[in-house]
Amino acid sequence: MNIKEPEDYSDFESSWMLESFVEEHLPELPRSEFPSVTFDPEKTERVAINPDGFFEGDSVWDFDPTEEDLKEIEGAFQQGPPGHSESQNSWRPVHWETCAWYQPVHFFGSNWGIYIKESCIFSTAKRFARFVPRYLRAARTSREWFNVLSLAATWVYYLHEHYHHRVESFGIRLHVVMGHSKYVPYENQVYGVLKSNLGKFPSGPYMKGWDPDEQIEEALANANSYNQIGSQTYSKKLGKQVVNIVREALRWEFRYDPPGYRQAVHYLNRESFKQGESLLQTRVVLADLSPVATHSWRFAPGMTKGFYGNRSKFWAVVDKTGRCRLPKI
Repeated sequence: MNIKEPEDYSDFESSWMLESFVEEHLPELPRSEFPSVTFDPEKTERVAINPDGFFEGDSVWDFDPTEEDLKEIEGAFQQGPPGHSESQNSWRPVHWETCAWYQPVHFFGSNWGIYIKESCIFSTAKRFARFVPRYLRAARTSREWFNVLSLAATWVYYLHEHYHHRVESFGIRLHVVMGHSKYVPYENQVYGVLKSNLGKFPSGPYMKGWDPDEQIEEALANANSYNQIGSQTYSKKLGKQVVNIVREALRWEFRYDPPGYRQAVHYLNRESFKQGESLLQTRVVLADLSPVATHSWRFAPGMTKGFYGNRSKFWAVVDKTGRCRLPKI
């Protein structure tokens, strides 16, 4: 079966293509051998979000901050950047496992996609506010700062999770060419083992003896957020100053991220990112953590392009007693 790829990825909304491919070639959807995050329908609900709402018009999307939101933004300004005395115990960086996640179509069928907790968007925006230089604070009102930093936080989460979609897209292309799944063995024999080991950090013992810092997919997902947030697509809306603020915050936070995630610091330029991605692609092909040699993928640069572009819908996870403040579909 050949998958016809769209000419314009930004308009590609045919999720049924991925679902039908998996259903046809893997009739009984394989379940991961390792537990995956999903939203709890008893306490929360998912709302389909249209990212185009963030790009429309000249102004930044209004997240309708509460009085408490604005007070916390002001409080973050007063705190200022974290000092060296703020240890890992006192600083709470992005919690990727509980704030945002990607549910692969291989394992979740029609429930696949990017999930982001709305509450985490706002708490992350307030952390970013601590990195706003004193001389810039008066350039916007507290409401404007809340909105632009919340938008940046949304994209940081989205770009991280979108990279996981790109890895699954790579696996589907391999399946088409090779005639059998490469993504599922990689998920169960490499990614899943490392994810399980993360729960045993730092004492171990680790399954297969693998150090969770080898979780290069999470490192690249973090680096993808850092790198892409500076592209014209996002910087045009955020402005260069906000991009610099967010990147400074991310560089600081990466140090306190869990094993694997924190390795993003090694992939923050184009060349190192390509090298890291080549290693990851080789691990997917071989379903092995330690391949003998890294294959060169420079002649196939589109292999990790997502079937869904960077303006495709995602799911906001909101408390059932709350309301969604993002652009709903």
